[in-house]
Amino acid sequence: MPDITLYFLQASRSIRIAWLLEELRLDYKVEAYDRESTGLALANVKRRCGTILGKAPVLKDGDTTLYLCENYDHSHRLFPADQGQRIKTRE
Repeated sequence: MPDITLYFLQASRSIRIAWLLEELRLDYKVEAYDRESTGLALANVKRRCGTILGKAPVLKDGDTTLYLCENYDHSHRLFPADQGQRIKTRE
């Protein structure tokens, strides 16, 4: 199984990646963080996930939905197996 860690920042788009990981039936770890009262990411989030801006979501094993689908959707539930259909999906 992949060693994936999702850095989940509250009030971000992290839920989209969590949903995708669930749909792909992948094992993953979650490190969830709250925001400061200003709405910014806490300093420890920036250090832990490796992004100085504190943007989320961040994956340790990759960082995009396309990457996850191409590399982990072996049953082709979310991303077609046919190369021609893959090109259309990317457009």
